[in-house]
Amino acid sequence: MAGRLAARYLGKYIPGQPNIIGQNMPGAGGIVSANYMFNVAKPDGLTILAVSRANYLEQMVGRPEVKLDFRKLNWIGSFNRAPMMIACRKDTPYTSIEGLRSTKSPARFGEGGTGSISYVFSSLAAEILDFKVKHVTGYGSAREIDLGVERGEADCRATSDIALVRPPWPIWAQHPGIGCRSCGTPLKRC
Repeated sequence: MAGRLAARYLGKYIPGQPNIIGQNMPGAGGIVSANYMFNVAKPDGLTILAVSRANYLEQMVGRPEVKLDFRKLNWIGSFNRAPMMIACRKDTPYTSIEGLRSTKSPARFGEGGTGSISYVFSSLAAEILDFKVKHVTGYGSAREIDLGVERGEADCRATSDIALVRPPWPIWAQHPGIGCRSCGTPLKRC
């Protein structure tokens, strides 16, 4: 969607003001189109790729589906510069990096799927910071992940800091004793 939006306006900033035609190439959360761009498309400057932050992180964690080196692409810009973060329930032992490292059972991270930015970022953070993670996948949206954390299905989630401005995050921060929106169970987080 962001790529199609950029395509509407990008032509007016290119000499000759060409029309730009957006084309979706679904599959593997953007990896199919990135592999096509790198391995099939002519390197003539006429093809532009819009990928997710997760895509280049997938290369860093060694996903076998990635058949390209993102470092060899020419980068124009970014749609999103929001930093990533990990947030965990306060009533778990995962309230610090040391807590994530020292517990016997790995923290359960709520995520959409294996190609989501949260899955890739939590895997990368676990690798770099030396802790174990258990991926709880299958959530259809960020709000569903939030509800999963509230219900205790997941202990943590990796997200962009932009999530802090939308519900339920401000409520969690202002009212640490508030109950789960689904079942009313008291939550212990700040």
